[in-house]
Amino acid sequence: MVAAAGVVAAVAWGATAWLLGEANQAKDPAAARVEAIKTGLSIGAGTGGVFALLLAVRRQWHQELTAAATNLDAAEKRVTELYTKAADQLGSDKAPVRLAGLYALERVAQNNPDQRQTIVNVLCAYLRMPYTPRGNKPADDADQDVIKNYIERTQEREVRLTAQRLLTEHLSPGDGGVTAPVATFWADISLDLTYATLITFSLANCVVETAVFRLATFNGSADFWSATFNAMAGFQSATFNAMAGFQSATFNGSAGFRSATFNAMAGFRSATFNAMADFQSATFKQAVPREIERFTSPASQGGDVDGLDASENSTTGS
Repeated sequence: MVAAAGVVAAVAWGATAWLLGEANQAKDPAAARVEAIKTGLSIGAGTGGVFALLLAVRRQWHQELTAAATNLDAAEKRVTELYTKAADQLGSDKAPVRLAGLYALERVAQNNPDQRQTIVNVLCAYLRMPYTPRGNKPADDADQDVIKNYIERTQEREVRLTAQRLLTEHLSPGDGGVTAPVATFWADISLDLTYATLITFSLANCVVETAVFRLATFNGSADFWSATFNAMAGFQSATFNAMAGFQSATFNGSAGFRSATFNAMAGFRSATFNAMADFQSATFKQAVPREIERFTSPASQGGDVDGLDASENSTTGS
């Protein structure tokens, strides 16, 4: 402001001095000098107005930046509070509260794309926590502790199924694919379900980046129909206790099934392996899928499959 005042004064003085010099050459010097002074002052006032306008613009810009920063801080604080509250709900001993926490996390992720991978990491961490299947329903006259334990495991099963369903819903781009995905699609997501116990798990028609299922246990069907893995897909030492379907799945990165155990039928029809496919020491308790016989040496019916380390480009099962 001091510099601006100095510039205004200098402009006004310079303009007035020059005009007074010109006024001395006029026919009526006295009248011309009066007009020169008026004009010089007007120039100074105009220059001051320009500086005042610039200062007002600068002040407004600063206020907008401050308001934007305040709003951003408030939004981030709100997201953090929602995230923390939802995460706390997942630790509740009551299943309905845990379910509420899952849906709260889903809303945070849907409304804040930069938080989606973090939310998915939380969902995966929950599914990686130890879980014992509920088993058969106890008799009505069974010990109350046994009945209570069964009820608690049944409720936990519902919570886990909800977490799995949320992953399936948000990793599926819909009929338009990744070029025209539905609004609920979360792109560029990676999964880490190492050691997880999964129940009737599905990634059918889903698109993920890295997917890790090492040492995971699939109870119920495992559905990967038409799934796309853009990077590494790891199923090393995973156990499939029911039907495992990888029909029309696309593996753009390495696909690791080393030491995996398939206790029921496994389907790989029309699966595409665009990088290394590793089935070394995989165990098929039923027939080896015809679609991956090219990876076997020799193909066998049941038992351990030997020599399944294969690397082919754009290899598609028939």
